[in-house]
Amino acid sequence: MLRFLIDEDLPASLGQELRNLGWEAADVREGPMRARSDQEIWDYAVDGGLILITEDLEFGSPILFPLDKITAIVICRFPSEIPAKIRCKEIAGLLKGLSEEEVRGASAFVGTRSAATAKTVSLGCGKKGTS
Repeated sequence: MLRFLIDEDLPASLGQELRNLGWEAADVREGPMRARSDQEIWDYAVDGGLILITEDLEFGSPILFPLDKITAIVICRFPSEIPAKIRCKEIAGLLKGLSEEEVRGASAFVGTRSAATAKTVSLGCGKKGTS
């Protein structure tokens, strides 16, 4: 079963959207990770075998946050005018139908090409074992 940790920069409603798809989803605002540093959030995700979903580009730094340590990471970038409901649907839509094997070890950047249409930019761009 896919298990996610949602960073505080994403809508809290994303957790419910992922749970509706049958996955476990925890939000850093709802537990022991509230108001913690990026490093503490990273370590919590690594130690718990969680897939981190964030809008924080710093998590994309392989020097600070080595991708071989985490189950997977999804970094999202949406213009501020995209409503939370649409952002949540886009993120869930990207992940929907993926197997645990497809997600493990992957890094994905999700976002929009324009504010008018929310589209996935790429998936698995950092997947281990691929070029």
